[in-house]
Amino acid sequence: MKLDQFLLQAQHYTDPTLIPQEQAQIFHQTWLYLGPAEPVAMPGTVWATHIAGVSVLVIRDEAGQLRGFHNLCPHRAMELCPEPGIFQTKRLICPYHAWVYDLQGQFVAAARQKGFGEGFDGRDYPLQPVRVAVWQGLLFVSFNPDVMPLAEYLAPMSQMLGLYPQGEWRWRHQQTRRVACNWKVYHDNTLCDYHVAVAHSQTLHRLQGPVRHYQHRFGRYVNALVTPVPPEWLACHRVLRDLPPENQTHFYTFGVFPNLHILALPDGSLACLRIDPVTVDECDVVTDIYGMPETNLDELLAELEAFMREDMALAESVQRGYASGRYQPGPVHPLEARILHHQKLLLAHLQGAMTTLAGM
Repeated sequence: MKLDQFLLQAQHYTDPTLIPQEQAQIFHQTWLYLGPAEPVAMPGTVWATHIAGVSVLVIRDEAGQLRGFHNLCPHRAMELCPEPGIFQTKRLICPYHAWVYDLQGQFVAAARQKGFGEGFDGRDYPLQPVRVAVWQGLLFVSFNPDVMPLAEYLAPMSQMLGLYPQGEWRWRHQQTRRVACNWKVYHDNTLCDYHVAVAHSQTLHRLQGPVRHYQHRFGRYVNALVTPVPPEWLACHRVLRDLPPENQTHFYTFGVFPNLHILALPDGSLACLRIDPVTVDECDVVTDIYGMPETNLDELLAELEAFMREDMALAESVQRGYASGRYQPGPVHPLEARILHHQKLLLAHLQGAMTTLAGM
């Protein structure tokens, strides 16, 4: 019987020429997790930040409508908000030539506007929109105007998780870790269910339990590992009884294309891990924690830190292996099916760029 092989060659993790192609054909075409929606809940709030190498503005306008724009003045490309941050305002004023925009992205006025002559109409120069949407209090953006609705993109995850209570449930913590590996290496590692019992025997494996209970589920852009939570954990933690029955007894680890992982526990805790490319052999892993006030945050952070420290060492070692020039794709174990799911999506989006490398 011929075994499936991993689809990506070592060059896919070590060739710097792929970086702009990945940005254009993957990150600028899909939904990207940005962070919690909570900081932009109040009307008049502007969040200036960067995602996938692009400076963006996420705005809650005076009417409460959530909007997204490129952080770019249409006049001369100056960033309307050169410093990242979250602030309250009624207008966006370009610090270069004082072009003024309202929170709907419409032109209001410009310094010495009459100098442009009678043919000038500020309505011809609105801010360039970025799609924004919220799921379960999590904020996503997309640079693709034709991307499918977020609810459809995440549909399998929504169906499995049900609805978390939105009253006291909050964003509670954020941390960024720099890892010396290509972003795809860390993503593959987080999708790998083959290594957990071996490399995380005293950490994550204790929560995920025996391998014989592992269940894989697949959607178009989302895959999941579902495992029963050990009775010892359930005995020490408060379970949210508003969740569907399976959610009260199972642990979910989701992979969301292209660079997001979500870990969901029966006490309502979510850990979101976003893997941001930095260079061909470096990435940032941004971790956001959501949950209820009574959840023991210190305990959860300690558990995450323990297995993520192990994962970082593993991923950095794999990166060195790819860089050795000696690797050829090996066989795929059934517990690595989620990696293959992700790699097929990568190839589908990159098309000729990666398939050319695959033939080398």
